Amino acid sequence: MTPSEVNLTHKPMAARDSGTPQALIEAHQAVLASRNLPQWVVTFNPIDLPGVYVARLAFSNAEGAFMTGIAVTDVTLAAIRSCLPPGLLRIERFPDDEPQILEVWL
Repeated sequence: MTPSEVNLTHKPMAARDSGTPQALIEAHQAVLASRNLPQWVVTFNPIDLPGVYVARLAFSNAEGAFMTGIAVTDVTLAAIRSCLPPGLLRIERFPDDEPQILEVWL
């Protein structure tokens, strides 16, 4: 199942304006409901959004890993973490990850 099949495309929103946005929780639940594993990939200073922290919703299934259009941005890592859906497990970055990847939340 691809992101378009799950219908998850939104523009990035600022964490400081939204707290824990209901839209993020609903997107996370939509990935779960479609029998996929949701992942929040947290980065700093990505090419498309320089100078900010970004959490992007991705998901994995038997066909591979896919990024969605769901993202939240802010100038602090604490703000990004505070707006992720509750109950997630933080995974440290792996040495071979892209340098902008800080952590992943499952």
